[in-house]
Amino acid sequence: MLNDPGPLRREPHQHACTPNCGRPLQVLKTVTRDLVGADRLVPVQEVFRYCSRHPSRVLSPDPLTPWKSNYTFALIAEVGRQRFFVHRQFSEIRDELHKGGLPLLPTRSLQHLADRYALLTTAVHLESLQTLAQFLRDRGGYALLIDGTGKAGRMTLQLSDGWSPLVLLSATFPKESREALVPFLRFLDAALGPPVSATRDLSKGIDEALREVWPDLLILSCHQHFLRAEGTKLFKRYFARFRHVVERSGAKKELRALRQRLRQEGGTCREVRQTLAWAEEILSSSRAGKGQGFPF
Repeated sequence: MLNDPGPLRREPHQHACTPNCGRPLQVLKTVTRDLVGADRLVPVQEVFRYCSRHPSRVLSPDPLTPWKSNYTFALIAEVGRQRFFVHRQFSEIRDELHKGGLPLLPTRSLQHLADRYALLTTAVHLESLQTLAQFLRDRGGYALLIDGTGKAGRMTLQLSDGWSPLVLLSATFPKESREALVPFLRFLDAALGPPVSATRDLSKGIDEALREVWPDLLILSCHQHFLRAEGTKLFKRYFARFRHVVERSGAKKELRALRQRLRQEGGTCREVRQTLAWAEEILSSSRAGKGQGFPF
């Protein structure tokens, strides 16, 4: 076709050998292949060059894909965005990419691309710890939030900054013990320096690890974990019984009907508005807890 520009030709940035040599580079080989981009197939022609005086010096263009892969970094970034930021299933990602112009990709391949995205993101984060440390120092430090989730044997440790949405470090660890946590805290200390304060749950292992690494650190208890522990200890049995009685009474059903009737009637008197406000507040209590459950 007359309008077909042909494959995208890519060459090394360097056109001569080292300054001490200065010889122009010769073409060693040319490789043509079709790459899978974020929204289309990309035909690419890659030129590899070498120095005739130093044959072992082979230069290649900047890579568009990981080693021995036809999936571009742009596609990896798009799959990672849809998986981890939009929270789509792999079948949904496949269909979305197909709508954008790509062939139907195997869901297994998309899962590998999402895993690779996570690994590359982690690598970039670890390589950028010096930049992050300088940013935190310029801002006045960081307030460490430390929490472990999961069951013993395979838990996830998350170290976050309480003054921003930054996640400082995340890793898997066997259990919330001093022995398991101290190495991660020492790594964080060496990379970012000591925090201004630390907020943790009521775990004894986390508390001991914090005090071993930073003996003079201000350590705070998380109010959310404290309230959950106390609320569960004091009222969980009574709350379960109360919820059972309320559900059997049909009060919530009647309350929803009352809310709907008040909305339809649109009354403006003080009693109607106050009653509607109370009904709205009671029925929205589960959303107010933001998924935390009892006692929130």
